[in-house]
Amino acid sequence: LRRYGLRRIYFAALTFPTSFVSLSRTFGRVYTLHEAATPPWERAILRQFARDTYGDDFDESAGIARHQNVPQGENRPVPDDIAQRVARYERMNPEWRDGCSLPIMMRLDVPTAVSTLKTSARRLVRRLKKAA
Repeated sequence: LRRYGLRRIYFAALTFPTSFVSLSRTFGRVYTLHEAATPPWERAILRQFARDTYGDDFDESAGIARHQNVPQGENRPVPDDIAQRVARYERMNPEWRDGCSLPIMMRLDVPTAVSTLKTSARRLVRRLKKAA
């Protein structure tokens, strides 16, 4: 904080369903090239990230990176509580089974910190219930 003040901090990644669900649950909000709610600055940075990271494999018109290796276990059934996030992901990237990943970006800010604390508390409660 002393060095940079209150500047926004962003994280960007290319995702398949499992990582999309995990990151969207943890951060509470993710930005994609597919959603109108993504602000213009974030959209431009996300597009540049995908271009810089994946070069010709980034299909700008589709907003996905092609020719990626699909992680093992991505085809496992998902519990009902995360099925909506998987469906959201699949609306944006129906080609993921063909090795196409979705660029996303998350901002670290107060709502993100609150969401992260909630996620941590939820996981702790789940672990305590299992141990009991």
